[in-house]
Amino acid sequence: MPWAKANSLFTESAVILGISQDNPAVMPPENCRYDVGIVVSEDFTTTDTDIDVAKLPGGKYVVFTIDHTAEAIQKAWGEIFVQLSAQGQQPDVFRPILERYIPTMIDRHLCEICVPV
Repeated sequence: MPWAKANSLFTESAVILGISQDNPAVMPPENCRYDVGIVVSEDFTTTDTDIDVAKLPGGKYVVFTIDHTAEAIQKAWGEIFVQLSAQGQQPDVFRPILERYIPTMIDRHLCEICVPV
């Protein structure tokens, strides 16, 4: 997040989002898109043409806190939908699943997977 640091956005209260734009179960891995973002204020603007500002749709999410390791993330992806089903929840396929990071969680090697329902 060099850009966020250079623009004083990467603070102790920063919220970083990883956003999978495609379902790897149906899209070839080489075509999967993944965006990284940081939550900014409503009135934030930038003149940097390499940066897009967008709004994510709101709504209810089920949040899973997991270890931030490749193994734990892979395991979580295999279990999330089973757990949702056991809770009687269905993912909202019209909103993206988010990975959410805050500095205090990053320091403890944790992240959250937020599944829209």
